Amino acid sequence: MVEQGLTIWNPSDGWRTYMQYMKTVHCLLHYVDETASGRSKLSPSQKQIVLAWSREALSRLHQWLRNLEWYGLHAKCIGGKSPRPDSVYVATFPHVASHYFLKGLINPLIALRSTARGRELVSDELVSAVDSAWYSARLAYPNAIDPSEGATYIWCTGLDQIEARLADLTRRQATQILPPDM
Repeated sequence: MVEQGLTIWNPSDGWRTYMQYMKTVHCLLHYVDETASGRSKLSPSQKQIVLAWSREALSRLHQWLRNLEWYGLHAKCIGGKSPRPDSVYVATFPHVASHYFLKGLINPLIALRSTARGRELVSDELVSAVDSAWYSARLAYPNAIDPSEGATYIWCTGLDQIEARLADLTRRQATQILPPDM
């Protein structure tokens, strides 16, 4: 299921693809965390196979984050069969997308990096790619009202939470590269 989900990315589908991809990423990271933490009931050989596959899947996630183009992903964000003005999607997308970014990516990465094996699997480059992707999202959908664009961009509820969790993720990255006190 996860393997197939990682191949569905099609930015022309906008919101639907983003939402499905983030759900898949959440499953991937949960699966990796269960295996890396030792909570799974896998045999040692099965665990090694899963961890090898996980490294490759995390590498693809890293590449996806590096190539992610946010602008335009708002298409059809609030769905429905009736056509809605683009500005409604633009106004709604940042709030909803940030929820999926936090729930599907940042929180599971923090959990994964809380174990020694998880820290081995999640590269500093992947953490930096998450930070860069979030920065790109903020640039594509700034927290401002621009009447000339005909749309309201809103990063409303949850913005402080996502910023704090991202800071926690990057702080965990920094503490891992500092030498131990002597």
